[in-house]
Amino acid sequence: MDEIPVLHPHRFHYRLIVIAVMMVLCGLGLFLVKRSQSNGLFKSSSAASTKQVPLQPSVVPNVATKAFFSIKSDADQNQVYADREITLRLYGDSGSRSVQGFDALVKLSGVDYEVVSAKSTNFDLLKFVKPTHLTLTAVKKINITRDVVLAPSEMIVEVVLKPKADGVLTPEIVEAVGKETSKMIFDDVSSESGLEKVSATAQDE
Repeated sequence: MDEIPVLHPHRFHYRLIVIAVMMVLCGLGLFLVKRSQSNGLFKSSSAASTKQVPLQPSVVPNVATKAFFSIKSDADQNQVYADREITLRLYGDSGSRSVQGFDALVKLSGVDYEVVSAKSTNFDLLKFVKPTHLTLTAVKKINITRDVVLAPSEMIVEVVLKPKADGVLTPEIVEAVGKETSKMIFDDVSSESGLEKVSATAQDE
């Protein structure tokens, strides 16, 4: 006949104590987690994913300044004399952008004149003498493969004029004459044509 195992009388009490201790530890752990959440020390992943963090650009975009032309004469107080040549120097600022070409409208008031020559280091030139102004049209020379950036301190074009009478000859850049406009043509703009025309204005000194 099989023997019936005899249970130790205190074993049941030990089990109750172990269960009670485990429940106390679990409750203490839940209490600590809730307290951490209320103090902001712990945040659930769902809360972190819903929070929107503003995006900061890693690089500040470089905004180009407005392009302009300026022109200077070597004549003293713009005083000129018949058949005595004077030199005009055209300058420009392309706002750190590379230029493919430009149109510069030069208004010359005071006396009639003749254009003797116009030359440029980086550009092929066409000059158009109009009744009210001189149009200088330039295209970057085909053998120049580097970027051509116009800086205010560098001369772009040198124009030699011969006045037809004594008097005062005042040169200035104008934005527009009729349908013509002073403009620069850049090569760093994404568009269908790859070019952008920007009006250029004279800068007073």
